[in-house]
Amino acid sequence: MNRLVYTGLICLLFALSCKKEKVESFFNYDPPISPITKTIKTTTAIGYCATLSMAYFKGYSIPNAIINNNGSTTIFYVNLDGNYPFGNSRDYFSELIVLASRISEDVAILTIFFTDTDIGVGNFTLMNVRTIPVIWDEEKITAIYASQDINFGSDTLMDITLTNEEISFELSRFSIQRTSDEQVAIDQNAWIIDVYHQNTLENMYDDNYVLYGGEQNVQLCYADEIPESSMLQMAIIGAEISPDCIKNPNEGVVFMQNAMVSEDVVLGHVFLHFPDDCAGKALVIAATGSYLLSSGKKYDLNLD
Repeated sequence: MNRLVYTGLICLLFALSCKKEKVESFFNYDPPISPITKTIKTTTAIGYCATLSMAYFKGYSIPNAIINNNGSTTIFYVNLDGNYPFGNSRDYFSELIVLASRISEDVAILTIFFTDTDIGVGNFTLMNVRTIPVIWDEEKITAIYASQDINFGSDTLMDITLTNEEISFELSRFSIQRTSDEQVAIDQNAWIIDVYHQNTLENMYDDNYVLYGGEQNVQLCYADEIPESSMLQMAIIGAEISPDCIKNPNEGVVFMQNAMVSEDVVLGHVFLHFPDDCAGKALVIAATGSYLLSSGKKYDLNLD
């Protein structure tokens, strides 16, 4: 049995034995949705920057960017206003800065600064993303990041300086495998973004993004969803995201497990599915423990 679940179960039995009046409310928690929303917003922003950079390196013009070079680093000042396919009414999109260090013909490492753009979920705002390895092939562009790559600092340095060891570490992320096993995805603690470019790098509005990955101790975005002391693990398997529908992915599943014991007790698992009706919701297809009564319910992703 997963150590998180085992420990939480022991605490749960103790807590409920002392507070029998809370047994009914224990099964009536809504699953946290904002971590899903945050991950999708981060994914689409990184995927867009990865595609833009690789398109330039493959010889395509980037009309919505001013491009400079600083030694081995290519700097893109990107105008998102009216150009970003995943823009929505809840965020502000103006300019971002992408630094790209080209490692080989098909590989680059990116750093992204959201200098005049406000992409947020609750009390979380996406500000900076560092050292994202990107690789191109005839079918897709792949970028990989982990939670520690997000909002790493406020200094906007205009170059990427990495040692050979640091470059090797970044490139080693390409060995991370896409998996349909949620526990394996969580243990990898990384997100894989595949951008299927349709061999039209000049057109970023026909790209399909597919997300695989997982994370432990997910940063929660709304304080009222789950108390901060909880331990949340999340995996997203095969979430396909397209500019044709920015309200929700049109397929894929999410797995979450959570354990928290303080004044309240939260312990449970939940599986969610993205319907293809573009209604902006995720459907709970199975749930246990604290999320038991959420089975069959749909929850707003707040992506539009």
